[in-house]
Order: sequence, then structure tokens, then C-alpha cells
Amino acid sequence: MNWQINTSFHYTLPETDHFIGVEVNQVVADGKLETTLRPQVKLGLNDKLAIGMAAGFPVGGKDRALSSFFRLIYQL
Repeated sequence: MNWQINTSFHYTLPETDHFIGVEVNQVVADGKLETTLRPQVKLGLNDKLAIGMAAGFPVGGKDRALSSFFRLIYQL
């Protein structure tokens, strides 16, 4: 059996649609624990549109690489 544990902590900047935060993504598989820290930021461009960016920093593990992604967010 494999497990995924995803925990996130975010802070929304007062009177804005911006936030900063971090996700802690953990996978438990074959008796091993792999952890990736993902700092994130979201910038609200207007009341419907925002952009986000996240980076992935593996904790431990020699075969794991850094990662990152951008996202375009349409808010209903």
C-alpha cells in the first residue's frame, strides 16, 4: 500500500488576491518516505485572472531533481 500526504500552509496578503505559501508533499511507498517542499506564490491580476508559480525542492534522495511550474488561474 502506498500513501500520499499533502500539507499546505498559505498566507493571503491583506486586502489583495495574492498569497504566499508552501506545500509539503510526502509519498510513503515500499517503506520509504520521499518529501518535496513546494514554495508557492499567486498574484491576482484582476478579479477573475491570476498567475501562480511553484518550485519543487526534494528533501533527501540523490536521484531527485528540482522542479517548477507556472499556472494561469481563472477564478469563477
